Amino acid sequence: MRFIVLIMILSPVLWGGMAVNKMQQLPRTYITLNAQQGCSVHVAAWISPSCTHCAEYFAHDIPKIMAMPGFCLDLHFFPHLYLLDKPVSILILSQGPDNVLRNADFFFKNQNKWLEISASREKIKDREEDLEKFLKDIEADSSKNVQKIKNYLVANDPFLYVKMFALNIFSVEHLEHYLPRGDVDLISELSLSLVKDLPRKDGAAINFSPAFTNISGQLIPNDKLNNGILTPSVAEDMLKTAGPFVPRQIARVIPQKKVATKAHHIDIDDDIQDADEDEPIAENPKKRKHNKVDARQSKKQKTSPYDNEEIEEDMDDLLYKTNPDEDANETTIISKKLQKIINEQLDDLDDEYDHQDLLN
Repeated sequence: MRFIVLIMILSPVLWGGMAVNKMQQLPRTYITLNAQQGCSVHVAAWISPSCTHCAEYFAHDIPKIMAMPGFCLDLHFFPHLYLLDKPVSILILSQGPDNVLRNADFFFKNQNKWLEISASREKIKDREEDLEKFLKDIEADSSKNVQKIKNYLVANDPFLYVKMFALNIFSVEHLEHYLPRGDVDLISELSLSLVKDLPRKDGAAINFSPAFTNISGQLIPNDKLNNGILTPSVAEDMLKTAGPFVPRQIARVIPQKKVATKAHHIDIDDDIQDADEDEPIAENPKKRKHNKVDARQSKKQKTSPYDNEEIEEDMDDLLYKTNPDEDANETTIISKKLQKIINEQLDDLDDEYDHQDLLN
């Protein structure tokens, strides 16, 4: 396969021109696989989006290794080996860690639709024809902003075929943000982070892919690998050397039940108040005095008097438990409990109003 020319010299902005404090703020540009239950062995794999061997490794070997309990793998993407590595790596990472595997799979499985054609269609006339055909094909697609795409794509863009292919899953607005029109350097926080911790050999960033390091960035010796590759059999040997794997226990979080906040109460006369009567519930004629400090404390404890789940549950239990066949004593007891709950809600409302008065 004919590869695009290797970029040997990177912009001074990438090498030596970045401040240390700026580097510390850069986003993380790798994901850790299979770490939910802990790691017995932890290795970093560095792969190039433009590498055909890496595409095969991603599709066949990584899933087998990730099926091994205790083997953790940090997955990195090289941005510097070939011209198209940087834009593709940026797009793979552009939607956050949850979408990295999906995006990587999209580009690796379809290398022939953006990588091979980029190398074989180098003449500007060929690119103009391909772009014209592409725009004509999407004119009938109502889900795409065709005019904005026309303004975004240009035939002499070295990333043209990456962008046309990426429009299958990314919006043109997304591409404009991460791969701006006319920008071939792609200097951004994401691209800077991609080159920040590249593994090195003999003082220079390595120029082969795939590569494997420990989590400190040191290359794993070839005699520990299979012809320089971390194969599933090599991974099994590493696990055996590490000893028995004890999965990490994931603690379950048990939600705590909310407790109702008590305030003032309305006195009820047992002789005249009964749940079977149609008369309204009367409030104590004595005027209640509200403590302003208590009102503020109540506000801190609850955002609303209706947020308490225990009150709602108790209300349902009492309302559906009551029926005409129950004797008078049982009905009176339920009435008292029901009234107590209503009182708590009413008083919480009063406190809420008092708190609003304090704020006003």
